[in-house]
Amino acid sequence: MEEQADEESTFDQTLHLSGFTQGAFFLERYRLETMLGQGAMGRVIRAYDTLEDRPVAVKVLHRELAKKDHVLERFRRESEILRELGHPGIVRVYDAGQAPDGMEFLVMELLEGENLKQRLSREGPMTPEAFLPILVQVCDALGAAHVQGVVHRDLKPENLFLVDHGETVKIVDFGLSRLATQKRMTKTGMMLGTPRYMPPEQIRSAKDANARTDQYALGVITHEALVGSSPFPAGDPGQLLGCVMEGRILTLEEERPELSKTLGDVVRKAMSRDPKERFATVGAFVEAYAAAIGRRTGRSMLAEAGFSDLFAMADAPDASGEIDLPDELAAAAPPYEPARFTVPPIIEGLERVVEPVLDPAPVPARRPRRRLGWAIFALALVIVACLSASIALGLRAWVSASGGMAQPAVRVVGP
Repeated sequence: MEEQADEESTFDQTLHLSGFTQGAFFLERYRLETMLGQGAMGRVIRAYDTLEDRPVAVKVLHRELAKKDHVLERFRRESEILRELGHPGIVRVYDAGQAPDGMEFLVMELLEGENLKQRLSREGPMTPEAFLPILVQVCDALGAAHVQGVVHRDLKPENLFLVDHGETVKIVDFGLSRLATQKRMTKTGMMLGTPRYMPPEQIRSAKDANARTDQYALGVITHEALVGSSPFPAGDPGQLLGCVMEGRILTLEEERPELSKTLGDVVRKAMSRDPKERFATVGAFVEAYAAAIGRRTGRSMLAEAGFSDLFAMADAPDASGEIDLPDELAAAAPPYEPARFTVPPIIEGLERVVEPVLDPAPVPARRPRRRLGWAIFALALVIVACLSASIALGLRAWVSASGGMAQPAVRVVGP
């Protein structure tokens, strides 16, 4: 018993998983290496896929939680949702299922780097220009999810993972996400998520979360990335909920005077208490953000050409109650979601580099059909017909007149 207690107490160090230890194999395929982290629903372990010859992350559900049907369903739903999305900005799932001993697992791509919270803690607040590429990638990935009816519902800096030396962003942890086509499992009055990043409607009821719920969380994240602290003047959870429900937030330009009020208006609009007062989509948010700092997002040419509304959510209402923004800023924020249907942008630094496009060879104009000759021919026929008729009538009249005069005059001479 003491030996078993010692093993359980050193679980995080020795990595016991379903009876296996570090260096052992899971499902006779994944060689377990080190513990990466632990969350509310399970643990994540670094492993090596000997079949595919690649490093992976194995996520397993806590045994005690696997006994709860609603938790088990959410865990299984995460793998289904991630497989449905298939966007490069969202962590990929390679395998999922139930181990022979009943343990639920996910096998995902291994992400090596740091999350946004770790980067902000290490380097401090970012400049608006430095944060733009991160925001663009997150909005593209979220746009792809929203188009397919998926709402994350738990966006926060910890769930935005930076890889490739911070150049690439991956959204992780879809454990609380909801797929619109699935039966809703959240009851009215139930609160799911991280309160600091939850809008009022999600705090009131998790079932009311939609695409603009994610936008609100992204607005909070943007404020934190640019300022380095929360936009809510709260010292405890109770005050925090009061600030969220009443819309009491610190302005961006007051926290950092070098930032413009226009940029502050954009971020506050994304964090509006009323969902209808936010941007129609996260795509519109990032376009307004870029325009506020005098930059372009480098996003889809489809969007720039005006075809982006084809990918907007069908049930997303138009934005109303908009903050007064400059005309050029409002024009630069169309409600759209290019998602994974876009033409890959070419980004150099922060601005889009427009490749020169060679004019195609001119197409010779089609020659008009030769209808003039036929018209002249028809007119000639009409003229000939008219002349023939006139000549015929003239001859007839002449013949008639000539007939009376042709008779010789007979003079009767009496006897």
